[in-house]
Amino acid sequence: MKNLKIFSFLNVVGFFLFLSACGRKQRDIFSFKEKEVVKIKALDFPAVHGISVMSVDHGNKILWCHINQEDLSDDQSFIGYNIYRLTNHGFIPKKPLNQIPFKNNEFLDNLKNKNKTRCAYLVHAVFEVRGKCLQGPASQIMWNK
Repeated sequence: MKNLKIFSFLNVVGFFLFLSACGRKQRDIFSFKEKEVVKIKALDFPAVHGISVMSVDHGNKILWCHINQEDLSDDQSFIGYNIYRLTNHGFIPKKPLNQIPFKNNEFLDNLKNKNKTRCAYLVHAVFEVRGKCLQGPASQIMWNK
């Protein structure tokens, strides 16, 4: 009988605790600081302009205008350029022609097959923002002449 009284008392206390908590906003026991999420888009960077392609003895020479450092914000730094030769079907390959970002504003694509008549190229500028390496928007696609 004594156990039944204790059990019913605990049930009544539990029920009132439940009712007192209903409708109240729960309190945070721990205070976590939310990380500031900043989304960066390729269009936040300057694009490469003035691209031209010309045929030379050893392949194709690609030229373009340098990225202006004044167009970048304080947390952005310019790394270099990635140069892509488009495939026959117009797809941009996953890997650029250069293995690391290229610093100069001209590139010589040594073609193995000299009978290759037309090639298309585009250039991406590469930037570093908060330790992440990101590509800017693509330049316009240029064909060799």
